[in-house]
Amino acid sequence: MSNGNNHLTTLRDCLGQSECEWLEFKHNASRDEESIGQYISALANGAATKNKPHGYLIWGVDGASGNIVGTSFRPLDKKIGSDCLKFWLGRRLHPHIPFDFHNLSVDGKDVVLLEVPAAVSQPVRFKSTAYIRIGASQQKLSDYPQIERRLWLGSSNGNFEQEPALENVSAERVMEMLDHASFFSAIEQPSPDSPQSAAEVMARHGLLGTGSSGTWSITKMGALLYARRLADFDVLPVKKLRVITYKGDDRLNTIKNWELDAGYASSFEQIIDRIIRNLPEHESYVRGLRKTRLHLPEIAIRELVANAIVHRDYRATGYGIMVEIFPSQMEISNIGESLVPPDRILDHAPKTRNEKLVDFMRQINICEELGSGIDKVVGS
Repeated sequence: MSNGNNHLTTLRDCLGQSECEWLEFKHNASRDEESIGQYISALANGAATKNKPHGYLIWGVDGASGNIVGTSFRPLDKKIGSDCLKFWLGRRLHPHIPFDFHNLSVDGKDVVLLEVPAAVSQPVRFKSTAYIRIGASQQKLSDYPQIERRLWLGSSNGNFEQEPALENVSAERVMEMLDHASFFSAIEQPSPDSPQSAAEVMARHGLLGTGSSGTWSITKMGALLYARRLADFDVLPVKKLRVITYKGDDRLNTIKNWELDAGYASSFEQIIDRIIRNLPEHESYVRGLRKTRLHLPEIAIRELVANAIVHRDYRATGYGIMVEIFPSQMEISNIGESLVPPDRILDHAPKTRNEKLVDFMRQINICEELGSGIDKVVGS
């Protein structure tokens, strides 16, 4: 629970709206916690169809008049068995989304604001069923196949890469927070003399957006690729890349656990070097000379890591990209369901949810043409 001016501003903005696909008003919560789960699913999906970043359910407001009447609902205190309400709901939502309850007080009256992020690339389901709000009524999404198809394609979502990770930042502060030297080296241009000129170039490549009064906003793509410390950007879910080396072919005994808290592009060579130094080697003799070779070719490693970076679902919360090295194999995993059926990856037309990210990584020669990476891995 939290109480802040930003949530009060959100509440006031909502009070000026009528109930719709992404907004619902309630006086008090019913005793049926399942209805709250269904509302979360419907609001997430409804917000996506209307290109809204969030949906809201507000307790303590009269739906007919829009007046604040107060509520006795206390979600922080509510339990289902031994589970708190938020944990109980979260376990039954798929995919997992970072919804939150905010306790507010307006003119001495208690209001609860439930903030739900919009669905991304697929519908949000509660207990295996997805819901949608059609106007102010709640329906099963399966009854509206055209809307369901749009949600799976993600066509109604905003652009994650260009959303701000940090706003109203001076050009000097941008240079402190982003590895600008690595960026200019990657695009093969000399770094400009002034922070303002450097920021203008970075903005042309999508790493920055314009702020107010001559300031800048650092985009989420800019932070993900060139942050000196990803932890400096609170709005990003956990995104640290990890390389873990195990003693055996199970996960019982860890030898090394390396975590990177920096931008993926500025640290790409460091990531590849770290993986290569921890990969098992094997020896062979050619004409009497001993040769040492890695179990996996470097080109395959580079392509797999690059694919994990550009195709990750960056709206999903949870662990970052994970590279696990065993004596007999290497596994790379990230969050997000594949946009291509797994059994059709080799012959299916390529798809990505991060087009601007792919395009920029191609410009700096970390990625090549979309869809060529897997072919290179198989061919190596």
